[in-house]
Amino acid sequence: MGVKEQHINLLLVEDNLGDARLIREAISETELINVTITHVERLSELKKTLATQTFDMIILDLTLPDASGLETVRYTAEYAQETAIIVLTGLNDGDLAIRAVQEGAQDYLIKGDVNASVLERVIIYAIERNQTHLRISSLSKQLANALSEINYELEISANIQRKIIQEKIPEEWGKSIGLYYSPAAKMGGDLYDIKTLPGGETSFIVADGSGHSVHAALLAIMFKLSLQHQIVKATGPKSLIKSINDELQPLFLDNMFFTAFCAWYDPAKKNLTYTSAGHPEQYLLTKDGKDLISLKNNGIPLCIYDDTSYEQSTVGISRGDRLFLFTDGMYERFDKEGKKLGEEGLQAFIMDNRKLSVENLKRKVVEKVANFNMDSVKDDSIFIVIEF
Repeated sequence: MGVKEQHINLLLVEDNLGDARLIREAISETELINVTITHVERLSELKKTLATQTFDMIILDLTLPDASGLETVRYTAEYAQETAIIVLTGLNDGDLAIRAVQEGAQDYLIKGDVNASVLERVIIYAIERNQTHLRISSLSKQLANALSEINYELEISANIQRKIIQEKIPEEWGKSIGLYYSPAAKMGGDLYDIKTLPGGETSFIVADGSGHSVHAALLAIMFKLSLQHQIVKATGPKSLIKSINDELQPLFLDNMFFTAFCAWYDPAKKNLTYTSAGHPEQYLLTKDGKDLISLKNNGIPLCIYDDTSYEQSTVGISRGDRLFLFTDGMYERFDKEGKKLGEEGLQAFIMDNRKLSVENLKRKVVEKVANFNMDSVKDDSIFIVIEF
């Protein structure tokens, strides 16, 4: 049913009886077939009337005995929040009428220009605009509530994920490890794991799941659970990575995968055995600070193919050597001038700060990240320094 056919309950707020009569006569000449008019002369009467009745529309004179100007509109809008308002003003008050619309009125009428045709058009459009406004307002509230619930659920999920994937650093490493971890959203797909093994070795892993936010976080949880299950049976990095691949590959959908770097440090043999599943090359800095050694293997990312084999390499470790583990989010960043850090920039950062203690280097990383353009950060980031 259109506005012309529906019942319209109209409140006319006008102290000039002649102007009120003209409005009534103009309405009677329109094609609006069912209009009930209630007439009051003061703003105080409007408040009392609104306390007992509801209206589809209010025609409001901006010059009343007890109120005038924009304050009249604000007052009325406060007490009739879901009612269409048309302001009624004099010939010389056009600018005031426009400001009244900006304050919440749907339209305005200039007294000298009121006739049946104009009044009918203004009433219909004002009611329709107000109904549209109310629908949008209702949808906005629903959306805000839905987003609030989503954010609440995400926060809970993020807390659960953090408890699963972020374990404490083994106590025996003390201040020999500096860690920076920053998801791009509430939940992330990057993870790390540092664990002392029964044979005395220490396992270091960084991994980067495909995608972002929730689905990447779910992949990270799956990876972590598989890691906890497979590490007790593994005989070395390549064995561990292969076992994780064999377990997870059948569960992952197309275009879902992980890159990972896994290294086992053997303090008795003073060596580091490592393997890579499509992960960026990691770095080993010699204790004298002269050589930054790239650690890389050409294994393919996890969970793309079944029955995949991986190779591992071994490098000697001296006291004071440093291992740097990270995900690509650390160098896929742009500074505030738009310059990308890149892998060479990360290498330069490591070399420039090679004389800092682990703790001070961690602080330097935080300072470095603060200088990035955060709008350009699309990936989660992990940066770990281990001093042997």
